[in-house]
Amino acid sequence: PVDLSTMEQEGPEFSALHPGRQVPILVDGTRVLSQSVAILEYLEECYFDRGVSLLPKNLEMRFATREITQYIASFMQPFLIPGATRRRLVNALGIADEPETARAGLATFVRTHFSTAFAELERLLARQAGCFAIADQVSIADCMVIPQVIGGRRLGLNFDDYQSISRITENCLEMEAFAL
Repeated sequence: PVDLSTMEQEGPEFSALHPGRQVPILVDGTRVLSQSVAILEYLEECYFDRGVSLLPKNLEMRFATREITQYIASFMQPFLIPGATRRRLVNALGIADEPETARAGLATFVRTHFSTAFAELERLLARQAGCFAIADQVSIADCMVIPQVIGGRRLGLNFDDYQSISRITENCLEMEAFAL
């Protein structure tokens, strides 16, 4: 675990693991991996025999899983998690010396961006969602959806119009693996 609230990722111990000082990372023996999707796929391929498979066997559903996962990783996750991407945005806009302006501007941007992003995510999910993002099997997509919803809730976003997202979230959060 890395305590982001204390900027632990900026310290020398974490920097030795990931010079870019970004989370998440996974240390497995001597292997250090970064990026959520790469970590989830690594766990799927290296430890497939130790629990629930995170990628469906059906080829069409595997690619649907990857489509949802990549959408979140590319268009949602970088802006939701307070980290390097948001710090770079603040610096590029020249508002780093104006913390209140930066906070207010980022909050407005993130809420606006996520209103559009969640509408597209709902469209992607509605095509094949059942109890979970991909039919009735937990997948990598669910592992990516839930943190976005939790972050969206923190921002005060309303999910009433997103039936698939709401159902998936409710079902996942009933599982011990997703317990908050």
